[in-house]
Amino acid sequence: METLLKAIDSALHSDPVVEAELSVPQHEGGVLAAIDAGMVVYSREYEGNLVKLAVSGPASLMGRLRKYRSRVE
Repeated sequence: METLLKAIDSALHSDPVVEAELSVPQHEGGVLAAIDAGMVVYSREYEGNLVKLAVSGPASLMGRLRKYRSRVE
């Protein structure tokens, strides 16, 4: 068990948590589901066809969502 915990700690340090603001079209249900499943959503606003989100999550997931970023902190 101790070895597993050390491996988890190592993995967490290699994928830092980052914050960003995202603008995702509402028809991108898979993207919105991935955000809800893998990130902390601080705010969600609907503006026309877009869902504007303030989120934090692993850099690896954020990298896959870079085309939706409106601002990275």
